[in-house]
Amino acid sequence: MQKSDSMKENPSQLIQYLESLADTKYRDFSAHLLPSGTNLLGVRLPLLRTLAKEIAKGDWKVFLSAEAESDYMEETMIRGFVRAYAKMNFAERLQQIATFAPLIQNWSVCDSFCATLRFRKNELPPLRRFLDDYLLSEEEYKARFGFVMLLDHFVAEEWLHDIFTTCDECRTTAYYTQMAVAWLLSSCYIHFPDDTYTYLQKNRLPDFTHNMTLRKICDSFRVTEQQKSEIRSLKRI
Repeated sequence: MQKSDSMKENPSQLIQYLESLADTKYRDFSAHLLPSGTNLLGVRLPLLRTLAKEIAKGDWKVFLSAEAESDYMEETMIRGFVRAYAKMNFAERLQQIATFAPLIQNWSVCDSFCATLRFRKNELPPLRRFLDDYLLSEEEYKARFGFVMLLDHFVAEEWLHDIFTTCDECRTTAYYTQMAVAWLLSSCYIHFPDDTYTYLQKNRLPDFTHNMTLRKICDSFRVTEQQKSEIRSLKRI
């Protein structure tokens, strides 16, 4: 990808290159799935990841230090992916995450960024402490970021109690945050059905989040019909 190679040295060429990759049909389709007003070109995610990996192999600090050339969602995504792919120590990774997180203004950027990050097991406890500021936020996408990070990196037996307590303490009823909480808890149920079922029998979730969790669980092909029947019985009217 000759043009993308130049991105390592000249970040200002990024938008021009992205425009050459744009797919208007994909843009129009994606626009229906994103919040109104999202500014996008229509570049498919695998192409963005490929470009970000190439940038991350070069002088990525220079690339990230340059101001964004636009507010296109694709440029924001690339800046997130570069932070995820570039080689750096854990402390610097957290610093880069903290710098990027305020740029998250829709679920797509949030979820793609969270899923791309990678951590060692011994990094999870300090990462969890780092996430407190996000998980306890009243801001929709700041909180969503925290809960999707739990979904992608903490769904394990040793973190279940913490996840349940944190979900009960969620401070915002914003739609995209509640959906993230429901998604997280449905994943917990799929992996740890007994513990999660016990939690769902008695929790402090808002009715919408509770019922959406049940719905997401029942939508899973990994849940038996008997389990779905038990889950539906917990629905709040």
